[in-house]
Amino acid sequence: MSEAATQAGAEARLDAAEVREELDRIGEAAVAQVGHWLRRTEDSGVTPHASAQRLAAVLSHPRGLEFTVGFVDRVIRTEDNKAAAEALAELGQIAPDGLGFADRAQIKAGAMA
Repeated sequence: MSEAATQAGAEARLDAAEVREELDRIGEAAVAQVGHWLRRTEDSGVTPHASAQRLAAVLSHPRGLEFTVGFVDRVIRTEDNKAAAEALAELGQIAPDGLGFADRAQIKAGAMA
């Protein structure tokens, strides 16, 4: 291996290590910022809006994010009624408990139609 190739490989490893360190630093800063926002929110005494609480309940389910994104992208946004119905049938299988009984029942009924 040439000296130039060896040098380039060493620089690439160094660059990768620097990138990992920078990503770690950015990640730690992001976690700290979110923690700050959460503390400020908790200390404000403001009760979250009911719709925010419902969304939080849905997203706390293991497949809640998958369901929510799928519902918005594949059911609400689509202009193809058949594709939307097929997507609803699939998503009805993973409807999160956080939706509440009435919402889950309507989604499951729509999925069966």
